[in-house]
Amino acid sequence: MGVGRNGNLIPPKKGEVRNPKGKPKGSYSLKPILRRILREKDPEDGRKLAEKFIRARIESAIKGNSFAAREIWEYIDGKPSQAVEMSTPPGQPMELIVDLALHRGIDADDKD
Repeated sequence: MGVGRNGNLIPPKKGEVRNPKGKPKGSYSLKPILRRILREKDPEDGRKLAEKFIRARIESAIKGNSFAAREIWEYIDGKPSQAVEMSTPPGQPMELIVDLALHRGIDADDKD
């Protein structure tokens, strides 16, 4: 399995198991629980909890919560794109190296 630093970028061979222990038994994901709860109705007014949650977030943004406002804005329009200009001397090819460690917060000098 030791294919090197970026071994996960190579597709597994037939029959090869990359995560032999897998997901631990008894563990669960919060996503289905949250979805189920948000579909429930509030016994007081009959509205779905998801609607109440969204309305509360919007009201928070209206009252000046900049985090809530940005969250709503990004959900509607997506995060703003950032232009990056790259150039090389005429006739020279551009070499682009992306170090995935930088995106993961890992020091690039650390060795496995």
